[in-house]
Amino acid sequence: MGHLFILDFDGTIADTFTPSPNDIGVESSYFLAVADVLGEEGSKIYNEGGGLRNRAPQEVVYEILQNATSTQRKNLLDCARSFLLAHGDELHDLVPEGKGLSLEWREDDPVSIVSELVVRCKLGYSYGEIGGKWPLPTEGFIDFRRSLTQLNNDGVAVDLAIVSSGHDLFIDRVFKTWGLEAPSILITDDTLRGKKYPKEVERRVKPSAFPLALAHFEWLKERGLWVRAMEGLSDLARRTRPNIAFIGDDPHKDGDMAERARITFGLFKKGDAFQPDLAPSRFKFGDWSEFGKMLQSRKGLLEQGKEFNEILLGHPRRSPERV
Repeated sequence: MGHLFILDFDGTIADTFTPSPNDIGVESSYFLAVADVLGEEGSKIYNEGGGLRNRAPQEVVYEILQNATSTQRKNLLDCARSFLLAHGDELHDLVPEGKGLSLEWREDDPVSIVSELVVRCKLGYSYGEIGGKWPLPTEGFIDFRRSLTQLNNDGVAVDLAIVSSGHDLFIDRVFKTWGLEAPSILITDDTLRGKKYPKEVERRVKPSAFPLALAHFEWLKERGLWVRAMEGLSDLARRTRPNIAFIGDDPHKDGDMAERARITFGLFKKGDAFQPDLAPSRFKFGDWSEFGKMLQSRKGLLEQGKEFNEILLGHPRRSPERV
């Protein structure tokens, strides 16, 4: 069956929160995009609401429009519509074919199209910044990838997936810049914006378990487990869940997401020593290289198919699985 690590991207794999040499980072690119799409009034409401706060684009846009007065909302949407007419053709190639939303104005769903514009505008700022100096990998990540490659070469199946409010082309280009191949399973904001369901914004974004469930299902298909299974999908998911861990840098959004998905959670916090049993089914570490070495030292447990709680925390899950 193997094991699967699902990783967050920003702040977990790549240090995108540190600005580029041109002073463009996650925070600044969002601010610039909001200002371009929604104007000065929109950027003011955005700042008054606390800025990005580690949220997905739809959350950001939804809050801006919610906090606006009726007059402000009309002005904001007029500004976004004008931006689409003026710049729509420039934004087409920033999201992979089949992902995201088509660039057409939606009177019945302005949050979705405005979010799409903000995303693509933000990518226009940040995509060109990618290079040897930005973004840098987090501490030891390149070595960690080598450790996983070695384990897989030795016949120990340990796969990677990414679940992130980031974007496919950006992530793929960053990995290429580092001389690595991005994981084949990418569940990003691009993936989720293009889906009809769930309709509720809060069910599409952290800490909802929905993005992790998508990654889990893609892994089952990629491994051929779903095709071969003689059991229902929910039973297969329940049986394979203990062999999945999610790693992120936010103890609340990422940690709560993993808890809702009922999988092991690892908190990446630069410089922190490995600490098992941070909480039930939670651990912490701050150096990917050391984490990779630890996995290699526990190769036998991985080969035996032991669950991640036993491999990483030293004991099986303590609380019974909820159905």
